[in-house]
Amino acid sequence: MSLKLRHPIAEPTEQELYEWTLGLSQAHMLAVLRGAYPDLKWLMTVSEVEREHWLFPQYWDLNQPWPLATPDGTAISAGTEMDRMFKLSVSGLEKLYS
Repeated sequence: MSLKLRHPIAEPTEQELYEWTLGLSQAHMLAVLRGAYPDLKWLMTVSEVEREHWLFPQYWDLNQPWPLATPDGTAISAGTEMDRMFKLSVSGLEKLYS
């Protein structure tokens, strides 16, 4: 089964993004302003719980399952953040400390 859009999806205007950010809590607003998630328009599409996840990666619980997709719809394999970190380590992608 595939989804076919009958009409193009409208991009939010700068005014709509601004109005949406006014409804955010102060903590969320600060995270958005510091650039915690690069493409703000996609954060408009997710639930409050997922918004918390994407705006505050420093608080991720490594034992909790992460969302199955990023806000822009890119699929992520099922598992926890710890599973993902192990997969990245096995792939040779690790932080380099100097």
